[in-house]
Amino acid sequence: MKKVYPFVCSMFLIMFFYGCRKSELVSHYERPDWLKGNAWELLSSRPDQQLFLSAVEKTDMKGVLIGNGISTVLAPTDDAFRNYLNKKRLCWT
Repeated sequence: MKKVYPFVCSMFLIMFFYGCRKSELVSHYERPDWLKGNAWELLSSRPDQQLFLSAVEKTDMKGVLIGNGISTVLAPTDDAFRNYLNKKRLCWT
């Protein structure tokens, strides 16, 4: 048993350090080549996202969409915005 314990510990350490390669972690967070511009530019190019962009500007969140980070934005279309506001009887100015 005394001979098995150091062997198991050394194998565990080898597997632990081998599994922690930095190249995989760095490549996971790199910006993909197919991703062009930022979220603001992408949404601005779509005519059905203007109400969402207006709401983002009014809430001072434009900086988040202009940033260089990778983010997921679930932006409703203008029709969805209007339907929601009409359903809640809210006014959009």
